[in-house]
Amino acid sequence: MLCVVLLAFCALGQAELAPPAPTADGPPAPKPIPPPPPSKHAVSVTFDYDFSKNHACPPDKKEYDCVKQFNVYNLTADGGRTKLFSIPAPAGARTPMTGITGSSGQLTLASGDHMIGIGVQSSLGLESDPQKWTTMVTVAADPAKN
Repeated sequence: MLCVVLLAFCALGQAELAPPAPTADGPPAPKPIPPPPPSKHAVSVTFDYDFSKNHACPPDKKEYDCVKQFNVYNLTADGGRTKLFSIPAPAGARTPMTGITGSSGQLTLASGDHMIGIGVQSSLGLESDPQKWTTMVTVAADPAKN
């Protein structure tokens, strides 16, 4: 991970320098290739959750402090976060569940590695820390390759 960060930093530093002047030995070195612009991608997540301690909200009434939904975020290294989409909790769930799935619409994402985090939101609006439930994904520059 550290090597990737250092290489990315070096590439950015080179992009800001003026191209080298021609030398007697031959033509100047080629200019660095800029990173591709952000492109449209869909994000899908599948996860498991144990509703036996924190039940999902029932469909017909509001229960005090129940699980309302799961919020999916794109997390950044500096602690920032961008909400991508939400997944409603399965109504009335009270046992462990596997294979909870959700997908976004088309989102503009830069190519490269992204940390995706999920926060659990209660009916009271409180939310768990999405930094504690994360996974890394790599976004290809060509959306057809994701």
